[in-house]
Amino acid sequence: MISKLFKSHRRTPVSDIRGPKSEKELLESIRRNRSIKAGQAAKFMSSRDKFSLPKTSPSFPKRRRLVFLFIALVFLGLGIFVFVNIYAFQSEIISSVKKNFGNFQALASKFKFGNPNNDLNLNSISQINLAKNKPFGTDALAKIWPVLKNSLQTYESFQAITANGLNLFNESGQFINNLPDLIFKRQGSELISRLESINRLLGKIRSNNSELAAISNSLSNLSEIDSDFQIPFNLDVEKLYKLSGAILGWLKKSGDHHLLVLLENPSEMRPTGGFVGSYADLVIGGGAIKSIDIHDVNDVDNESDQKIIPPKPIQVIATRFKVADANWFFDFPTSAQKIIQFSEASNLYKKSDITFDGVIAVSGYAINDLLEITGPIVVEIPSDNGSKSKKLTLDNKNFLEEIQRQVQVDRSVGDSYPKKIIQAVTPLLFSKLASLDEAGKQKLFSKFGEWLVDKDLVVYFKDPIIENFLSDFNVSGKIYETPSNFSGDYLAVVNANLGGGKSDLFISQNINLQSQINEDGTISNHLFITREHKGNLASDWWYKVPNQSYIRVFTPIGAQLENFSGGLEKNIKKRTDYSKGSYVSDPTVQEIESTKQEFLNYPDLTGFTENEKNTFATWVKTDPGRKSDLSLSYTERLPAVPKSGSTYRFVFEKQSGVNGDYKFQLSAPIGFRWKENRLPIYEFESKNPPGRLIVDLTFEKITP
Repeated sequence: MISKLFKSHRRTPVSDIRGPKSEKELLESIRRNRSIKAGQAAKFMSSRDKFSLPKTSPSFPKRRRLVFLFIALVFLGLGIFVFVNIYAFQSEIISSVKKNFGNFQALASKFKFGNPNNDLNLNSISQINLAKNKPFGTDALAKIWPVLKNSLQTYESFQAITANGLNLFNESGQFINNLPDLIFKRQGSELISRLESINRLLGKIRSNNSELAAISNSLSNLSEIDSDFQIPFNLDVEKLYKLSGAILGWLKKSGDHHLLVLLENPSEMRPTGGFVGSYADLVIGGGAIKSIDIHDVNDVDNESDQKIIPPKPIQVIATRFKVADANWFFDFPTSAQKIIQFSEASNLYKKSDITFDGVIAVSGYAINDLLEITGPIVVEIPSDNGSKSKKLTLDNKNFLEEIQRQVQVDRSVGDSYPKKIIQAVTPLLFSKLASLDEAGKQKLFSKFGEWLVDKDLVVYFKDPIIENFLSDFNVSGKIYETPSNFSGDYLAVVNANLGGGKSDLFISQNINLQSQINEDGTISNHLFITREHKGNLASDWWYKVPNQSYIRVFTPIGAQLENFSGGLEKNIKKRTDYSKGSYVSDPTVQEIESTKQEFLNYPDLTGFTENEKNTFATWVKTDPGRKSDLSLSYTERLPAVPKSGSTYRFVFEKQSGVNGDYKFQLSAPIGFRWKENRLPIYEFESKNPPGRLIVDLTFEKITP
């Protein structure tokens, strides 16, 4: 057939297209000669509606059908190939994202705030490997196929987010590992530069995460992944981005920045961790430490002419409210704000217009840990009474006792500045920290994490972004805020040594709570506190004095007293007449004391409302070599009766610096058990619980 067709074409003369032709002849000419002029074709096409196409020869339809069939098969094959390729690409994207999202989570989980021991070795997990080559035509087809478009966007966004995430982990890891050098060697510009790099990466991830979240709901095939596609950091990217920006703004701001660093002495307990006998004015400029000025707390208090009425228990030892006693509030931000207020009002700083941007409280136990890392320090103590200077070796085992002994000795001989030993120790300690090797740095980071957990290091900042971040991660010392309809229980036992010398260093305090949750939703609590004074075994007299503590028990709002024993009723005599002499009330103290509640059957116990908690307060005196027992029974009510599957949260907040044993027994209602241990009683026992212990449990009905 094809050969006949070619022969027919060869027999047709080319000259036949010349001159005017009939419609039939013109059509035959077009069929025979494809070199028809454009003008003739246009003329013909414009006039084709004037006639009907003639019938063709029998052989042409078969050839035409074969050609069309061949073309159709080619396009069908190509279409199937492209479709299969695109579908495979989309499936690869979905599968790869699912797999690598988990890998990325595993990597991200290794990056934790305050934990420099981040395993950021990318070989430790499967390499993130999305589809590398997009099939031909996917970009064009994505414009008309929404599912493919979303897959491509997921592919690009996820690759960007993982790349920036891995860069962030590496950059942050290097930053944290070099942090001791950046701080102690005062490399301010380098510190700022590294923070800027981290901030930029966080900004990119923040943008990538938003893009990924925007398309996640369109991909139903990704339902196994969290529907909002939140980046799987231990920390919230948005908060980290704002935090790093706030810190950079603070560091780069012109002028000096002052921070108060409180050195809290656990030998004399106060609500935030110990008496503030000494503090440092830490001056920062250009991202680096410019100076550290050590002061006795009397330096700032003696320069203050403020006359503020102190909390009533403090009136046992002081006439006015001042920096030395301002850490009276268990909520550290409240105490820190009060310390800043009193310090800035003192002429020591007021005359120079010095203000403070924040407060850092460090326990004496944290200093012990530093000396364990650095090794012993030999300090030369000068004397201003004509005698020779002396050398003293301090280590993690004798620091607190030797410092206390030196202060007491200097005071006894009339030394003008008994706290100068701390001034002498500080630069030596910083020098040793600046020269730590890699093993020493790792130990430092490990201890740093422990301090945060145990509240041996708490931080307050005026800047709300920084402060909110610190609060979110429980390093601000902020008291736990119980939410509305809180289904659980809260407990904190807070001591304040008022007139008991330095005896708390030898006090062991045991806390035992027996809590019974009842079927009707009531909670019956029995709290037992035992304090043992071992100061009789000490060699120095200031540890052997009777321990006198004002103890507050913080419970949820609405707690009702049932029984009490073991406390003392103390008759506090005012040291002055506060109605005279221009004394003013402190608004925070006044607000708390206005909620005072007395108990007719228990005159040695007083109730208050503080930080949206109900507190029971009493005095306890413990002689050397003796024990004191305190018992308190009270009831509460849950917002709803317990049901199988409903949850229960127990929160205990430990006071920093207190040593002893802790035991909590939580009993489920009759007919219930705890899902977590499948027993009716859940027990927690520890010698050193975290600063904030949270136990989440689930009620489970016992079936026969």
